[in-house]
Amino acid sequence: MVMNYHGDDSVISALKKRGIVSPVTYNRGMDMRATITSGRLNAHNRIPVELVFNKAEDIDGNTMIPAGTKMAGSVVRYKMPVYDSVISDQMDQDTKRTFLETFKNILAEISFPVKRMAIGDTFKFVAPLNFALGDLTIKLSFSTVYTLRSYDATIANFDIDMTYTLNKDDSAMVASGGGSGSGVMVLDLKNDYPLKFTSAYRIELAANKNGVFITSNISGNSDSENSIYPVKKPQ
Repeated sequence: MVMNYHGDDSVISALKKRGIVSPVTYNRGMDMRATITSGRLNAHNRIPVELVFNKAEDIDGNTMIPAGTKMAGSVVRYKMPVYDSVISDQMDQDTKRTFLETFKNILAEISFPVKRMAIGDTFKFVAPLNFALGDLTIKLSFSTVYTLRSYDATIANFDIDMTYTLNKDDSAMVASGGGSGSGVMVLDLKNDYPLKFTSAYRIELAANKNGVFITSNISGNSDSENSIYPVKKPQ
């Protein structure tokens, strides 16, 4: 992500005093590996799930999430798991809360069809997305269209088209921009879970508030692969 700040001399001077020199460049990435274990269907028609992080490092090899950190939640059919708690003796409560919300937002971007589809059929998923642009918060609408391209007895292959649309509801801020992206999803039909999910996107935003004009170019990609194994019953 590259962010540029513009304004009169007083604005630029104030930013420099805060250590902000335009352009500001962020390059972030994570290599994450985890194990998810599911339980039995309960009386509420939900399946309990537990996720344990085995590894979570940034692009420089620094630990982002301590190994052994656990997340507990549940799942219903045609949905991604919903996690409601973080279990870790190396995180304080504020860190747990922030991490839980971030992880929920990531999973909220993935959806599944709830009815039978033919090749070429599509289904659409829309969710809100808040994006921090300096000290400003830009509200976007994130829309994903899944198109079924092929399937067999075990998996279905989808093309993904993403659109980011600006929500203009802040009268004190003038903003413009949007973005798009694409990807693929391979869905395990028996377990209703993605074996592969890849996406790449690009967003361009501009905002003007209280004399500060900010432009930003954001690009990113994600690539996840999952393997599903039955839990071995104790002897």
